[in-house]
Amino acid sequence: MTIRRVAVPAGLVLALALAAGTAIANEGGSDNAAETETGTETAAVELVNEGWPAPMAASGPAEGLVLPLEDYLIPYQDQVAWETARRTVEQECVTERGLRWFAPVTYVDPSIPYNTMNTPRRYGITVLADAEQYGYELPPLDTAAATSRSAEATDTEIAVLTGRTDDGQEVAEVDGIEVPEGGCYGESARTVGELDEELANELAGQAMEASETHPDVVAAIADWSACMAGHGFTVAHPYEASEITTAPATEVAVTDIGCKEEVGLVDTWFAVESAIQEDLINEHRAALDGEREQNAEVLATAEALR
Repeated sequence: MTIRRVAVPAGLVLALALAAGTAIANEGGSDNAAETETGTETAAVELVNEGWPAPMAASGPAEGLVLPLEDYLIPYQDQVAWETARRTVEQECVTERGLRWFAPVTYVDPSIPYNTMNTPRRYGITVLADAEQYGYELPPLDTAAATSRSAEATDTEIAVLTGRTDDGQEVAEVDGIEVPEGGCYGESARTVGELDEELANELAGQAMEASETHPDVVAAIADWSACMAGHGFTVAHPYEASEITTAPATEVAVTDIGCKEEVGLVDTWFAVESAIQEDLINEHRAALDGEREQNAEVLATAEALR
């Protein structure tokens, strides 16, 4: 299984925050977001961007690797900038109607060394420092800065924000307040625009699936499995290594990375997948370029708004 972050609609992010009763803060952020007024004033939505991880793996067998389709995917920082612009429009939309902005939200760093394809774990674990400390678990997030910031929203506020009542009925007016189509969520979508990386994601999944059955990858995985067996671990595939229970996870994970380096598994797999992605890009170039151009326009709008 390939692990990667996907774009989350702005409305869903806020809905999740409301459901949890908290907003999430970046560990390196300031306290400005905590001081956001919940009255009708419009305070700027803060983009917290300190301490983000490098855009590619900084160590291990996947160090510096960038797959071709990443050029068509949206980096985390751009996703956050887009979300921030959406949130700014939503906040203004709510407060200009005389209502509170009841759920300021900032952003949390990804929990792993991050890039859009997640190469640090795309071919199984590869970062030795993580393996030594956490085994196959993801490094924990520092949640010390996370505090409860979402006020309890009224039915009116929710209806204006979402364009729906609590039973799901669409509304154009509530308590004498005009509600834009789709609520303030809809207003922000129309103002900022939508990001689209559906085709690029689909092709990335196809490439990953095809690469696993390529003879060079099958042979490299067999070599890796033999290496693991030489260290006393019976396992057929890197994605199954975390299921080994005969030794501490840290020991297994460190051995796993060592065997990947010994047989050149990551280099082989990356080369095969890169070639497959290049073929898919050539086959779908016009559509991919169209997605990328649209995303560039949306991100330029977001940058001007946030």
